[in-house]
Amino acid sequence: YERRGDLIFAICLGIMGSFVLRGLATYGQAVTLARIGNNLVARYQRRIFDHLMKLGVGFFTDTRSGQLAARVNENINGIRDLLSMTLTSIARDGVSLIGLIGVMIYQDPLLSLSSLLIGPPLIWAVVYLQRRVRRISRESVQINSRLIGAMQEATQGIAIVKAFTMEDELARRIGGLSESAEQRGNKIARVSERLTPISDLLAGLAVTGVIAYSGYRALVLGQPPGAVFSFITALILAYDPARRLARMQVGMERSLVNARMIYELLDLEPQQGDAPGAVEARIASGEVRFNDVTFSYAKDMPVLRNLSFTAAAGKVTAIVGASGAGKSTLVALLQRFYDVDQGSIVVDGQDISKVTKQSLRSSIAYVSQAPYLFEGTIRDNIRYGRLSASDAEIELAAAQAAADEFIRQQPQGYDTPVGENGVTLSGGQRQRVSIARAIVRQAPILLLDEATSALDNEAEARVQEALTHVMEGRTTIVIAHRLSTVVNADHIIVLEEGRLVEQGTHAALMADPHSVYARFHRVQGKKGLGLVDDAKASQTSGQTPLPRTRAKKAVRRSA
Repeated sequence: YERRGDLIFAICLGIMGSFVLRGLATYGQAVTLARIGNNLVARYQRRIFDHLMKLGVGFFTDTRSGQLAARVNENINGIRDLLSMTLTSIARDGVSLIGLIGVMIYQDPLLSLSSLLIGPPLIWAVVYLQRRVRRISRESVQINSRLIGAMQEATQGIAIVKAFTMEDELARRIGGLSESAEQRGNKIARVSERLTPISDLLAGLAVTGVIAYSGYRALVLGQPPGAVFSFITALILAYDPARRLARMQVGMERSLVNARMIYELLDLEPQQGDAPGAVEARIASGEVRFNDVTFSYAKDMPVLRNLSFTAAAGKVTAIVGASGAGKSTLVALLQRFYDVDQGSIVVDGQDISKVTKQSLRSSIAYVSQAPYLFEGTIRDNIRYGRLSASDAEIELAAAQAAADEFIRQQPQGYDTPVGENGVTLSGGQRQRVSIARAIVRQAPILLLDEATSALDNEAEARVQEALTHVMEGRTTIVIAHRLSTVVNADHIIVLEEGRLVEQGTHAALMADPHSVYARFHRVQGKKGLGLVDDAKASQTSGQTPLPRTRAKKAVRRSA
């Protein structure tokens, strides 16, 4: 009895130990797979972001940001699923299948060979279904990306959506995309699950054949049936891991599509890079020269044609022209967002195509028509101009940009979160923060791309006042929509259809009533913008042009 008690205790201990080992092994497997998957996702996220930052601006112009983000996220998760499925199935089902096939061969090599004849048709079915799933999966990923991108676009533009009562139209559009995504998902399920009845049919044929042949040998040939039963048991047990591996192959195709799409993105070549042997730009005074520059976005459709001019160091050069004349393109070329097709751009005697892009851009401060603020605080957004800037330098830049007063009135001052793209700030406030960002950069060249055209009179007055501080001692290139803002520029360049048609000071250009510049003034004056009066008032007084609200008051007083 004592020996039996010891045996029972040993058996119980063994069973308990096996469960503990199984639990620990399962836990270890899950944690290991999770760590591998998370590490893979993190590495691909960093790699993709680094690659995206090397792509040209043109790629992002042609690609919707929400759709790109959704596609990248789905593709990376697909790769993680691929890794998880592959490691799990190979570790569990692959080893089991190999072991059971070994048992079958040991029991009866000839019968094993006959049973494995179902392999070729099963492989053919897997390959055929993989091709179908591959095509549908690519469509599914693209539709899901469009769906998420459309949702993001709708939420970002929620004010316009509500103002124009677009809710029903957007709901219809997103509903259509959602329905298409559902249809593709259902189709993938139908196609991939076809493998189940096919594999069941083939397995049934194999087992039936083995039983029939074994019965024939036992009844007709008189061979003992004992070994056959163990063979059939091994065959039936081998069916489950074989079926799971086959289904994994088909299901894995969707993850492989995601992996291929990731590498399609990574294989995109940067539109322009540093030239071989590129050197660091050494920019001090900031003189800019365009030498016979021609550029086109599309072949045989030039936006700029044989453009030559000089922006003198420390002076203000204004670029004016009708919409589509190439003004903003000029600014993009100076920052090397694109490379010129012909000619050269020279800064302080250095061809910008032969210097590193980073060193060139670090010498340029840029204020756009539509300033972009990043998620974070006001302080963070100003510091992006120069990451090494101290808090004192940030606050000084904000004061020079006429932003310090409104910033200190915010709930948390400089540490107030601005929300997505500065949604908590007004247009004028966002613009002044972007000007502070340009000031703190301490760059010798300043680019102003229609920096006040979208502002109301009061906001424009504050921004114009701030810009006067930024321009001091810097080479400034101003893209102007409102001509009153460039009256006192040192030099004015007039573009028409990508060509330089006139240049000179405001007074010289206005002296010819038939000049393109004078015509622009007359057209804007007829629109009731008060630009002609502003210009005359500034010429008469010899002072810098006043912000529009003040200029009108000055004209009334002189009358």
